[in-house]
Amino acid sequence: MKKALALLLVFASLAIVMVSCGGDSVIGSWTFTEDGVTTTITFEKDGKGKVEAAGISMDMTWSEKDGKLTASMSFMGQTEDMFKDAEYTIDGDKLTVKSEGETMTLTKKK
Repeated sequence: MKKALALLLVFASLAIVMVSCGGDSVIGSWTFTEDGVTTTITFEKDGKGKVEAAGISMDMTWSEKDGKLTASMSFMGQTEDMFKDAEYTIDGDKLTVKSEGETMTLTKKK
């Protein structure tokens, strides 16, 4: 369980680093797959959302200011920052997030 949670935290951190510059909205569900594990990140209009991977679902809170995204997730009573002031672009159904030298591309879930 600890390994799955650690893996999910890593994926969520990378994925949530995905919001910050585009003119389109991040509202909705976005997915990416890494090492055979698909992660879905859902941004809701009220600044809340979910991160789901490997059968684990975590609550998320997020905000966007000046084209930058900040998010944190909660699991089993613990809250962890996922990213802060992450840069992002949206091109059609692709969300590209850049943070701390890493780039991740997510696909909008239909």
